[in-house]
Amino acid sequence: MMKRLTLLFAVLFLSSMVAESVVKRVAWNPKVRPGMSLSQALQTAQEELESSTVAAEKASRLYCLSAEVAGESAKDGRWSFKFASEDGEVWFVDVGFDGEVFLRPLGDHARDVNAPPSKSLKADRQSN
Repeated sequence: MMKRLTLLFAVLFLSSMVAESVVKRVAWNPKVRPGMSLSQALQTAQEELESSTVAAEKASRLYCLSAEVAGESAKDGRWSFKFASEDGEVWFVDVGFDGEVFLRPLGDHARDVNAPPSKSLKADRQSN
């Protein structure tokens, strides 16, 4: 019985290690120049926050806390930004190298900041 229990725990542990390595994003190869510059991506992210019907009134209070590049190649990668305000509000903005932008408030961000975006609020902005 003890051998079976030990084997079960070993299998569960190894399964969790494999699952974790599959879920983690692919690290950016530093030898490859990103398909969009950091300054261009940051400007795009700030413009999206300012023009979004959801975040526009809060945009002036938000400041960038972090930026990270993610993806597998210079054409399909993205910049991921984390913005916050002194009142504790947090927004995540992903700017794809193709120019597509995704906004997520902290409440919509149940996954790692580098996970693919859950939804785009761009359509909300365009409908107004």
